[in-house]
Amino acid sequence: DLIKEKGKGIEKKNVVFCEEKVSLMAERAICREMGGSFNTEVYSFGNFLRAKKPMQNLLTKEGSAMAVKNILSTATLKCFKASKLSLAPTLYELIMQLKSARVTPENIDYASSAVSGVLKNKLEDLAKVYSDYERFVFERGLEDQSSALNYLPEVIENEDGISMADVFIVGFTGFTAQLRTAIEVLAKKAKSVTFILCEGQNPMIFVNETAEFVRSFCLKNS
Repeated sequence: DLIKEKGKGIEKKNVVFCEEKVSLMAERAICREMGGSFNTEVYSFGNFLRAKKPMQNLLTKEGSAMAVKNILSTATLKCFKASKLSLAPTLYELIMQLKSARVTPENIDYASSAVSGVLKNKLEDLAKVYSDYERFVFERGLEDQSSALNYLPEVIENEDGISMADVFIVGFTGFTAQLRTAIEVLAKKAKSVTFILCEGQNPMIFVNETAEFVRSFCLKNS
């Protein structure tokens, strides 16, 4: 409905950002309501980055998981069992989450010094694998799915079409530290930015951190 209110003329431009898993659903909803659109684009932030800044040295998720598996094959670990089939993809996912939150191997190593027992061993194992993975990527001049997102603010800033676009950020349950930086650039660059997010009054169900971030950002820049 909001996109329809902005108008259907080709001089208008709408850009919708949502999580990749619902992007097709968003496209279908827009087409159903508007009968198709020549002025509306739907992206995940990752797909927007890949469309605007192709990278030949970008590791796929599978490639990064294989790199972690290679590291595990020679690592001496205290707690994790390198032979466990699910360990490499699980550690890869964890490392990507840590990177997106800008948590470094040094941060984890520091945290391990404040605890003991099994938790200390797990943190030390994680710090070692994470550190070795970062070295593996750096020495080969590669980017992974998380580090590539560091280019997103620059890509948004240099994308001329964004300054003429009404932007809609839809359905996210949370923003990583990387995405928050990109969204702040996007909100300053775009013609307008509309957030469509869920929140609620029940603190046992809703944290409301995402909505509060948007409110705080809007107040700061109003």
